[in-house]
Amino acid sequence: MVGKLRLSEWTGRDGDRRSKIQVVAEAVQFLGSPKKAGDPDGDVAPADKPADRPGVGAHRRKAG
Repeated sequence: MVGKLRLSEWTGRDGDRRSKIQVVAEAVQFLGSPKKAGDPDGDVAPADKPADRPGVGAHRRKAG
């Protein structure tokens, strides 16, 4: 994943201070589910080899 953390802080109507941290993803690669041990079709691509194309639902925001 490529992205950043965003911190927001505010004072609620009750006067208490509040905060939240958001994970803002700019690029995400979805991986397949783990294969079961002993599965003959359990070949898994090496982690250091990049995917040929982004996974379904993956997107990249334009740099701005």
